Amino acid sequence: MVTLFPSVFDGPGETIDVDLTTIDDLALKHGPFDIWKLDIEGAEGAALRGATQTLKNAAPRAIIVELFRPFVKEFVSAGAATHSFAYRAAIRRETYELALFPWQTTIGDAFYAASPMYVFATEEQACREHTDPPVKRLNHSQ
Repeated sequence: MVTLFPSVFDGPGETIDVDLTTIDDLALKHGPFDIWKLDIEGAEGAALRGATQTLKNAAPRAIIVELFRPFVKEFVSAGAATHSFAYRAAIRRETYELALFPWQTTIGDAFYAASPMYVFATEEQACREHTDPPVKRLNHSQ
């Protein structure tokens, strides 16, 4: 993330120790979760690797995730086995509505500039926009 956003991370870095866990460990302790929201600064793929048992046994209906371009394809590939539908999410400026697009879509000026949000779902969701190409089911090779 430092190389993607040098102006945010300028100056000398600070190192702090933090406790880490996996989604599998959280699910064992608290039970399965129906919706996941991930925003972990480039470690989203690692989070999925720490969730293999949960994804296999009790996958959430949806994973909402902030992903910057270098991390999107890794997450799409890792999530395709359990979450066959991937969308780019954006909020329309005019109406403040949430719109879903095929995950490869570049969002235009009609939408708020925000962190790039994606939704990975186990079931197809209705897109509020005409999409070209239409949203297609992901396969394991993407």
